Amino acid sequence: MRWQLASCRSPRRQRGFAPEHKLEAIVTLIAAGGDRLEDVQVLAEDKGLEKLLGVPFASPDALLDFLGQFHDPKCWEDRPVEKKAWVAPESEGLRALEAVNRVVVARGAEHSATRATIDHDGTIIEAHKRDAQVAYGGTRGFQPWVAVWAEQQLVVSDEFRDGNVAGGEDPLSSVKRAFANLPPWVVERRFRADSAAYYTALLKYLVREKIGFVICLSADRSART
Repeated sequence: MRWQLASCRSPRRQRGFAPEHKLEAIVTLIAAGGDRLEDVQVLAEDKGLEKLLGVPFASPDALLDFLGQFHDPKCWEDRPVEKKAWVAPESEGLRALEAVNRVVVARGAEHSATRATIDHDGTIIEAHKRDAQVAYGGTRGFQPWVAVWAEQQLVVSDEFRDGNVAGGEDPLSSVKRAFANLPPWVVERRFRADSAAYYTALLKYLVREKIGFVICLSADRSART
């Protein structure tokens, strides 16, 4: 499958690879279990895989340039001074990538699947970058929201967050995006999450939209129970 990222700016060094080829290389790298861009060099040695994709793999530097396009420092200019944990608005490149993912979900889902249960959760991804924040438990890294269409095993949306952003910090925007990215033939919507979703505005939204939901609350495990 080839995708055109029309809204993404062209990199300063194209190196002969179109944006869709670089995106395909990154997705393939993740699917293969790679955890750093340098691992793409291992995939590049597989000539059978290269023939299957139809193009060679871009270099780690070219992929790094491509990923750099999704970061826009202007998105952080309105950060409140008093807030240590904050969710920045997404850049133009990330919004374009979400549009690509919306098309992928629609193409990958079965048209007979008229029910969608969204599993919504945050996962701490350990990182050692200088700007990585400390999450609960002392792990330094990031804690993005990820929404999965359970019946189809498709990621319908995600939201980047620093590690120090609490799970209960406004999950509503992420949940709304997840349901908005479902294909139009879905008529029955459900929602599952943990206690981070116990958020008044989110609960009111689910009720108003007639979305069935289950939120698992943590039990009190103190000596009093």
